[in-house]
Amino acid sequence: MSVKRIGLLLSLVSIIFIFASPYLFFVQQNDKGTWLEGPVLQNARFIHTATLLPDSSLWVAGGDSNDVQLAACELLPFAASRWEQSPSLLQPRRGHSATLLAGGRILIAGGKGGKSILDECEIYDTESAKVYRTAALDEGRVSHRATLLRDGSVLVTGGKTKDGVTASVERYDPQTGVWRAAAAMHYPRAAHTATLLPDGRVLVAGGYDPSLAAHRFCEIYDPEEDSWEVVSSMLARRDGHTATLLPDGRVLVTGGFTGEAILATCERYDIENDKWVFVSPMTEPRDGHTATLLPNGRVLIVGGMNVLGYPRLTELYQYKYNRWTSADSLQTGRSGHQAVLMPDGSVLVIGGATTERILADSERYVPASQ
Repeated sequence: MSVKRIGLLLSLVSIIFIFASPYLFFVQQNDKGTWLEGPVLQNARFIHTATLLPDSSLWVAGGDSNDVQLAACELLPFAASRWEQSPSLLQPRRGHSATLLAGGRILIAGGKGGKSILDECEIYDTESAKVYRTAALDEGRVSHRATLLRDGSVLVTGGKTKDGVTASVERYDPQTGVWRAAAAMHYPRAAHTATLLPDGRVLVAGGYDPSLAAHRFCEIYDPEEDSWEVVSSMLARRDGHTATLLPDGRVLVTGGFTGEAILATCERYDIENDKWVFVSPMTEPRDGHTATLLPNGRVLIVGGMNVLGYPRLTELYQYKYNRWTSADSLQTGRSGHQAVLMPDGSVLVIGGATTERILADSERYVPASQ
């Protein structure tokens, strides 16, 4: 090949690269998704709840604001740019659970109010926009987990009570408005995860025990038999982690705290084979973060904290390839926030806290496919 032809070829390649580079850069950037500013809450808050309602509006309840528990609630109508005031809870609380029941009602259970661990429960009726009391828990608890079962009842597991971390379990019947005791877990735990499995059972994993030490123990609840079965333990001790049911039926667990270190490690549970395996770790260790399954099957990890502070970097897990990729970064890193998958496929992150302040702002993640 002559020098002239080589020079011509190089010139053509250069021209193609110049014109293609912006497109390639755009694809690379777009693959990360984009964070946009969201509407600002009327009340800064963290350790609150956020519930997507049947009409696609979003309801935020309670939480903590500068060491004061909130009763204030706010509503964000779908596609609105401002939060509206909503009827307040009857009892200020943080660390409670909020479960959407059939018919658009929300069950608020437990939490902490002032220095007291609460047994009081409330219902928010979205149709009438009223809050009223329902039967109290048999045992007040905070840092518990509430899971909506297939039959419409609500399973509340573990948590911290006035007597310490508990293994007790209760089940709420929305038809009668009554709690009843369910079979206790084999291991006391708080700050654990509870995942509804495809067959209607519930996988409970990790958490901390009465000595406040994180553990690895896992068990599965069968609602039809009202019984617990101990299954294989996780490979690492952790509390404050996340658990996400993947589209293939396996469960992804990320991060958390061992009692000594904040983790970047992740595990995946194969239900059929009762086996945990380590998968690729996150880029950053995280405790108190959120994990949201996106419509495209990826899992979005947001926020949390580690020894370096509050990560702004967000990450995406692709379960088919066991691979993490970096997503766009938050404007403000945070922990104790809520992340909600919206009907349009975006994720709204609401409130939270840093070392310096409690946040009222929200940020909206738009995946690359949108």
